[in-house]
Amino acid sequence: MRWLVIPAVAATMLAAAPPTDASQPRTSDQANLERALTPVEVAEWRIDRAVDHYGRGEFETADRLLDAVVETPEVSDAVRALALFNRGAARLQLERYSEAIIDFDEAETLAFPRPAQLHLARGIAWENLRILDRAAKNYVDALSADPSDPAVRAKVRSFFYKP
Repeated sequence: MRWLVIPAVAATMLAAAPPTDASQPRTSDQANLERALTPVEVAEWRIDRAVDHYGRGEFETADRLLDAVVETPEVSDAVRALALFNRGAARLQLERYSEAIIDFDEAETLAFPRPAQLHLARGIAWENLRILDRAAKNYVDALSADPSDPAVRAKVRSFFYKP
């Protein structure tokens, strides 16, 4: 399972795998595969597929795949937090900033393991909504969570130190 890294300006992929296309009808092999997997395994597979789609700029498809994961009752809080964070990253790209913030807030309540990335992403959403005090707080929180993260440091520099 993979998660997305939100660098200073735009979200990018952490890793890539062989592409699949969720917009195409499922083949019988795909349907059989899904039946052979547990709901948790299907959820993890959907997260990986969503990351692939995200990397190709197919943010709506990634969002739909991650919706299914978030709605899967059998997944652990850790998997749900990962899905929420990734869905929030896709929603940032779709300019659905308020929805992204809700996803990041929920991921945080489920103890998403990368708080610096979470605060950075939420700060980007607040900044795009032009609510700069909340953006600033999230950038400071991101820097406090991981002062060595280069994406966080770059964003803090660009946000607070404008020429």
